Amino acid sequence: MSSKDALSVRKPTRLSTKATDSDKAKSQQEALDYYEYSAKSGDGTSSILLAQLYYFGTEGNEPNYEKARINFENSIAFGHESSYAFLGQIYYRGEGVPVDYQKAFDFFSKAAERNIASALNGLGLMYWHGQVVEKDLDMAESYFKQAADLKYPEAFYNYAMVLLEQPALFKTEKVFQNFLAATKLGKF
Repeated sequence: MSSKDALSVRKPTRLSTKATDSDKAKSQQEALDYYEYSAKSGDGTSSILLAQLYYFGTEGNEPNYEKARINFENSIAFGHESSYAFLGQIYYRGEGVPVDYQKAFDFFSKAAERNIASALNGLGLMYWHGQVVEKDLDMAESYFKQAADLKYPEAFYNYAMVLLEQPALFKTEKVFQNFLAATKLGKF
């Protein structure tokens, strides 16, 4: 091919990245079907991905907390220890189950042993509000600080709020820095 012929070759048109809503919904349903099949076949990664899809919902599908809970429980057997934090949240918020602070505390504790930020934040909330445990602002502060050190946005906000409740520890700069960090990380 001569250089003249090369110039006459038509440039391919760019593929569109825009999809219709029905295309998105169909694609997400196909993903759900695939992960459902793979999880039932014993694929642990598919199990946790499926649990998250059910927990957060997809285009055209509302969250299904019951299926999410079941798949999070299954994914623990495959070593996905972050599932403990999700289960803690499900029981803490009463998502598809009655609120059960004791179960939430137990699941958060298992996840916190593995240094999972959302679980550390969950334990902080439970100590802050005295749910299942005695209200203990020092413990709440400690858990929120650990979660904030892991860059968990909600923990910065909660940490600042607990500091505001403790006049002896209240330092305007420290509180402001935590509120600012929460905002920068996009939580508030």
